[in-house]
Amino acid sequence: MQLISEGSSNRELVRTYGNMTMPAAMNAPQPAIGALVRAHGREKVEKTIAVMVIETAAYFDQEMGKEQAIDIAAEVTTRYPFLKMEDAWVVLSDVRSSETFGKLTSNKLLSAIRNYSEKRMQAAAQQSLNEHLARQEPRAESTGSAKLAEIKHQWQLKNFIQKYEKPESK
Repeated sequence: MQLISEGSSNRELVRTYGNMTMPAAMNAPQPAIGALVRAHGREKVEKTIAVMVIETAAYFDQEMGKEQAIDIAAEVTTRYPFLKMEDAWVVLSDVRSSETFGKLTSNKLLSAIRNYSEKRMQAAAQQSLNEHLARQEPRAESTGSAKLAEIKHQWQLKNFIQKYEKPESK
């Protein structure tokens, strides 16, 4: 956030975050967007995200108005406070490098962010379950109980994801 708010060029941002991936963003020590809003204020965080959105629109040879970019940023800070700025970079980077994205619209950006957040929640659930299972004491297992442990692991993961998955709005 500091690089963007200090007016760093897009090139500097690419050099800093260019190789950022979902797992790296998820495990980055930086605070989530919701925590940044509480610490720095909603306006500053939304302006930072808006700059990223405007830079993304430039990749499509499009101009995106400041108000439209801030509207998108407001949706991100409201709907996805658990994401980090690094996550925003990753999803916008994916949009920029997509071959089949077509014309950039607010709807497409918000859809890409929603899809990313769903994948990220699944990845976080898998990581959490794997860490939990790794902390359990090892047991002597026969080949049959190893298969049973794998089935149990998949069942626990499915239940964990269902528990924290948001219901689809109709």
